[in-house]
This record gives sequence, C-alpha cells and structure tokens, in this order.
Amino acid sequence: MRNYPKATALLSATPYMKSKLVFAKYALYVMIWLVCCIASFIEMRFVPEIAVDDFGRTAAMVFLIQSICMGIFLPLQYVFGYEKTKFVSFLLFITPFALTAMEDSEIAVNIGGFFGPTPVFLTMVIFAFGILAWFASFAVSEKVFNGKDLI
Repeated sequence: MRNYPKATALLSATPYMKSKLVFAKYALYVMIWLVCCIASFIEMRFVPEIAVDDFGRTAAMVFLIQSICMGIFLPLQYVFGYEKTKFVSFLLFITPFALTAMEDSEIAVNIGGFFGPTPVFLTMVIFAFGILAWFASFAVSEKVFNGKDLI
C-alpha cells in the first residue's frame, strides 16, 4: 500500500467501480454543503440578527468557494495520497477565518456591480461556476484514481 489507506484498497476489491468511490466522496461534500445551508437558513429564521441580505447568493458563493478549494484538494489527494496531503487540509480549515479577515479589509471586492440589478442572474452565474469547477475536478479525480494501483 503506497499512499492509500487499507480501507480504500478493500473497497476497490468489492463489486463497486473506482469511479463510484470518487463519486461518493464528491457527493458527500455536496450533501454536507446542503445540510449546512439548511441549518443556516433555519438558524437565520430564529435569530434575525445573523440574517444575510441575499441567502441564495451567499449559499452560491459558499458553494463556489467549496468547489474551488475541494476541487483542487481532492485531485491532489488522489495523486499524492492521503498521508502527504493531510497537512494541506489544515489550510482549508483556516480558510473561513481568512475570508472573514478579508471581508473586513479593503481587499474585498463587490462583484455585484458587474451584473447590475439582477441578483438572481448573479446567483445563477456563481452557482454555475461552482458546478463547472466541481465537474472538472471530479473528472480529473476519476481519471487519476482509475489509473492508480492500490496494491
């Protein structure tokens, strides 16, 4: 076993294809995003002080950020292995704090002005970019993982 845990090799020995294992990991992250969005929406209903102006745009922006971060991390994890990339995941945990600091500084950019008064269009564009990043990352991860010899 080079860089993969034993569980991955054992799962690959089952009748499931390797591409299904990759799909399951990506589906897990989408489900986590959905659960977080639902929890955040419910929380904003009970605590109005934390409500955002446009929940759809915020959820789409979070999905885009997640798609980019995990879209880079997951293929790297399949290329270099879990052990070599576990420290990179620490950087992903720091990201929310860095984004909060950037939001308070002058670095933050308002991209809403580029699309004019159509926030629905902006939300759809942000979400579409997130989906494109997610599918591109999935295709790369699937190709890398299918080419790996887990034994």
